[in-house]
Amino acid sequence: ASAYYVNLFTHYRPVGDPQWFDKPNLEGTPEPLMDVGECRLEGTVDQVGVGAVKCDNSAIGPYLSPTLFKATSGDDL
Repeated sequence: ASAYYVNLFTHYRPVGDPQWFDKPNLEGTPEPLMDVGECRLEGTVDQVGVGAVKCDNSAIGPYLSPTLFKATSGDDL
């Protein structure tokens, strides 16, 4: 059996706090990943969650979708 998944970044907007983005992050919040560099498949597409994808930026972690799908608009969701 094989499976596919897509890494999806989302964020929330607190209800009743329209200026939430002006507030400082909580202590311990990681720095945002603005440029992740390039990622490439070094395993096979059936290796879900086992580090088949390697990225230039090691902060990305080993759990990327081996399909390397990139959403470019809301229509891709």
